[in-house]
Amino acid sequence: MGMGRDLRKWQGIEQEFRVGKPFERTDIQTSIALSMNLFDALKNHKFFGYLPAIIHSKDYDGFLRNGSRIYLCNFSFEIATPECRNAYELLKYDKAMEFYVQIAAERVNSRGEKMEHGHDEKMEKMESGGEAERVRHAVQCWRANTELHPAFTRGTHENYSVSRDFNKENFIPFLIIKPIFFGAGGYVSKAFCSMRDMIESAEYVISPRAIATKHIYGGAGVRKHPLFSIKGISNMRIHIDSGEGLRVEIARFLNNAITSFVIHAIEEGIIRDVDGINEPVETFRTLSRNTEGDWKLKTKSGTTINAMDIMSSYIDAIENLFDEKSADNLDIYALKTFERIHDKMSMGLLEDDFLMKSVEWLLKLNIIERGKFIELDSLRESVDYAMRDVLEKDANIIDAMSERDKMSDATEDRMMKISACFAFSNVCDEDFYESVACCAGVERMLTDEEIGESLIYPPPESRGALRVMLLDALRDIGVPPENILVRWNRIVCPPTRDRVVDFDDLDEWSERKMRDLVKRVRETF
Repeated sequence: MGMGRDLRKWQGIEQEFRVGKPFERTDIQTSIALSMNLFDALKNHKFFGYLPAIIHSKDYDGFLRNGSRIYLCNFSFEIATPECRNAYELLKYDKAMEFYVQIAAERVNSRGEKMEHGHDEKMEKMESGGEAERVRHAVQCWRANTELHPAFTRGTHENYSVSRDFNKENFIPFLIIKPIFFGAGGYVSKAFCSMRDMIESAEYVISPRAIATKHIYGGAGVRKHPLFSIKGISNMRIHIDSGEGLRVEIARFLNNAITSFVIHAIEEGIIRDVDGINEPVETFRTLSRNTEGDWKLKTKSGTTINAMDIMSSYIDAIENLFDEKSADNLDIYALKTFERIHDKMSMGLLEDDFLMKSVEWLLKLNIIERGKFIELDSLRESVDYAMRDVLEKDANIIDAMSERDKMSDATEDRMMKISACFAFSNVCDEDFYESVACCAGVERMLTDEEIGESLIYPPPESRGALRVMLLDALRDIGVPPENILVRWNRIVCPPTRDRVVDFDDLDEWSERKMRDLVKRVRETF
């Protein structure tokens, strides 16, 4: 599925958020209730006092004004970006997603927002107890992909359009080594018992999500926690289940840009006959546990090879792709920046400033584990509140905060670092990431104006833009929301289903073509 001779590639991200309160155990029912509160808060929000944040919803499943989908997935609060045509466009809507969550949490935590699902009883304590009580009872949302024990996961799922004959075998080695360059970083524990034991056995890994991966292929819900799956009927897409909940803008941009280039190169036949990885799932986990460098693995042919050499072959293919297709300035910037990262990693320069500000797992490792850029003692005040309950599913969990007097200094220090790592993924009002990124000098790619536009407007001339125009038109002509069934590529008016609008194509939605379809809908509905 192409877009002509350029390097655009339709893509999107689905993000499940961890929802809870820092000092309260969050069981599944509480998480569901808080997620419903967040959804309801956005239903009540209007930009500039008149533009609704959610333009359509039914049974906690709806669409945001910018074309994103918002819904409850099992017990998780989830937002999926609209269909984006390249990595930079995706970056804007990924960041807008975080701002939507912040808006929802701020409304839930404000005295002026009436909640229906068990949050109101905390408001008096929040209001009367000052800052400490506000922090204790405020709803927060995290992009962490796992709990401290990786059996419990939340997905950051990457989606890319692919051709029907896409050769997934040539893609697997890239996915196996991808976290080395684009891992989010975090702590996982092998223990599943008391909180103290979990803290003491926790290790920092490149990708907690990699540790949680159990299969290479997924699909139809048969296999949980796969590396990826292929989905779709008319529009095929690769669904990367093992994506990373990245917050550093350059990391998110490069992750999606390089991945889309590799997919293009496979589709064009530039990448072919790639030697497979021996024991790929175990290799995926082993590479993620190695934060020291010199990542070696075995291929199916029995050869031991460095991961940097494997990525070199993919980079060579991307360079050939650029010779065949039209690359814009952002494409060139992505490739040149990634080549610089690859070269420095190949030389083992893992403490290089440029690497630490571009590779998220290295940024976290150096800030939290090694105290670079910011004094470790200064973390304590910032994150002391961050994690009382880092493993919400275990009914026998020891209350780590109340046990702190019994902890050794080393265990307490470890707990503080784990808390800081989770705080890094907190997208709400206590935004630890923003403060440490500022101290470290992490550069932003996006302007405030770009983020603001992506909150309000869908990607131009896209299926997301058409979907918003159609929903606005149906609302204007008085079609009741409860009579509309909305999907990514279709709007149906039940119960007779005799009125259906199909817009399956991803490409070629010009302003004129969109206006013509909206006009026909206005005339026939």
